[in-house]
Amino acid sequence: MKKLIFTFLLSSSLFAQEKATDLISAHINVLGVGANYEKAITDKITILGNLNYSTINFTGSDDGLDMDFTVKLGLEGRYYYNFDRRSSKGKSTLNNSANFIGLKFDYYTDWLSTYQGMGKDDDFAKLVVNYGIKRNFAKKFFYEFNFGAGIFIDTYYPFKYSINGSDWIYSDKETYIDFLPELGFKFGYNF
Repeated sequence: MKKLIFTFLLSSSLFAQEKATDLISAHINVLGVGANYEKAITDKITILGNLNYSTINFTGSDDGLDMDFTVKLGLEGRYYYNFDRRSSKGKSTLNNSANFIGLKFDYYTDWLSTYQGMGKDDDFAKLVVNYGIKRNFAKKFFYEFNFGAGIFIDTYYPFKYSINGSDWIYSDKETYIDFLPELGFKFGYNF
């Protein structure tokens, strides 16, 4: 009986976590790779900063599919609302394994961009409210699914052309704002 109680207490302490913790992780997703740092602000609120190298453009043609990549910087506030409920049911909350509601800002730069078409020098951003589920397995690995909606903001030059191939002539800058649905999946490792 003592062994059974000891085993139960030991396993509970290994997988129990009733508050958010600081995490450093690397991940891959459907459209790129990246690294995150998640800092606990309170027991249930974190700030997540990330750096990604992500796909921004798909172009299909008879020759195949072309993809363009660029650097994405992100900042997200997360509220993990079900730590207590998961703990009370005996489920793991290790490494912030819980459901969350987030507000995310992503900024896409042209740093290291593979895109060479019109608008190459244009940066853009998105602001999204999302709902997500984060789960761990094998202690250090995790997967995360999220969906939400927000706005896409692009400040760009609608016309850019060159007379001699090297000196570019730009029109006045314009700002484009549109609705943006979001769907995401990550698989990663916590350090």
